[in-house]
Amino acid sequence: MGHFRMSSTRLAHRPVGVPRAARGRHRRLAWAVTSTAAASMFVAPAAVAETAVPAPAASPSSGTPAAIDLGTLGGTSGSATAVNDRGQAVGFSTLACEAATHAFSWTAMRGMVDLGTLGGSRSFAVAVNDRGQVVGFSTLAGEAATHAFSWTAKRGMVDLGTLGGMSSSAAAINESGQVVGGSSTAGDAATHAFLWTAKGGMVDLGTLGGTGSSAAAINDRSEVAGGSSIAGDAGGGHAFSWTAADGMVDLGALPDFAGGRGFSVAVAVNERGQVVGRSATARFHGTHAVSWTGGSGLVDLGALPLDVFSEAVALNADGQVVGNSAGPFSEHGFSWTAAGGMVEVTEPGSLESNAAAVNDRGQVVGSSRGLSFNHAFVWTAGGGMVDLGNLGGSFGEAAAINDRGVVVGRSATTGDAATHAVMWTVSSKREEDRTDDRHGGDGPSGTDERATPES
Repeated sequence: MGHFRMSSTRLAHRPVGVPRAARGRHRRLAWAVTSTAAASMFVAPAAVAETAVPAPAASPSSGTPAAIDLGTLGGTSGSATAVNDRGQAVGFSTLACEAATHAFSWTAMRGMVDLGTLGGSRSFAVAVNDRGQVVGFSTLAGEAATHAFSWTAKRGMVDLGTLGGMSSSAAAINESGQVVGGSSTAGDAATHAFLWTAKGGMVDLGTLGGTGSSAAAINDRSEVAGGSSIAGDAGGGHAFSWTAADGMVDLGALPDFAGGRGFSVAVAVNERGQVVGRSATARFHGTHAVSWTGGSGLVDLGALPLDVFSEAVALNADGQVVGNSAGPFSEHGFSWTAAGGMVEVTEPGSLESNAAAVNDRGQVVGSSRGLSFNHAFVWTAGGGMVDLGNLGGSFGEAAAINDRGVVVGRSATTGDAATHAVMWTVSSKREEDRTDDRHGGDGPSGTDERATPES
């Protein structure tokens, strides 16, 4: 299956086989699912392995982060990839045998719950909405194929199928339960973007005239963003926006080094319909972060000084864009706004930093590395970078943040004996009280078990 991703330098260094962390409010990216799902939904047993994990403690009024060990499913490696506004975290963990990896859901009330698989030994959760519906992908029996799944507390893990081929993967979900991603078509001839709903099953979103496409994000207005090959499969493909009314729209690309309209891909979309991603540039065969709106069209966000590569990875409701910029020797996170342009997300002594997500309060999270540290961080324009700490080991990485300031990711434990899923809370007590009133949460983590869907 084709994959639209930066083909060079340090910006494409994520581990193979591990889902890229969900970013910002609209959690994101991977591959996809099928239309045969409507007729043949397979419900895997909802294996429940609840662990005695304490609920996160409230942050002190100073906003000092508190690292909470979410544990594992019995193995030595786990990572949280996404968190909803009620504090429900999802991700994946090895089991006690270490030979299997399962998706999990964690809440303050139930701890870490094993979501099971679709018959194989591996599953990964990549996104969760505020109703508690989790999506991701899992291997089937025999490990020869991978299918997208949806999981709820009532129905367990549901196989979303494919578009006629062997494999699919879910990338994102909105608050209505619409799922997007990518799936192989009949005969595994190509990969196409899909939109899945409980009533309609999996729908092929088509392409921009080429053979392949994949959806990366969806907002609550059902606007989908991703990447597709174009006619003749030339140039590596273009970013697209898709709506039911207009179908798939080519967002174009920046002029490339040959003077043509080169490669671009979209990775995120906010509620205003603003789409962000990256596009090839004419300068040193590089790529730049880009933003697209109906009014301004495609805008080059540039790169940090002396860098030739940049990519946008997330944006919030106000249009603040975060991502990463790289040169020959290092990579640093950035925050971009229309008023202030691109600002480096860094701290004194940092050799590299990586921005992963931003919430609607402008809090950016990721990881930063120096000669004497390797830690997760939260950054704001006014307060700079704050070390989130870790679980006693040598590193920590933040993957996602919700609008209440709850951050999730992974951290090494004492002596680097294991890597556990971790949660930090960076809100002040006053902010938590205010958001509790708005969201109806049951405590500092904001987890409201009553919001779990019944479908």
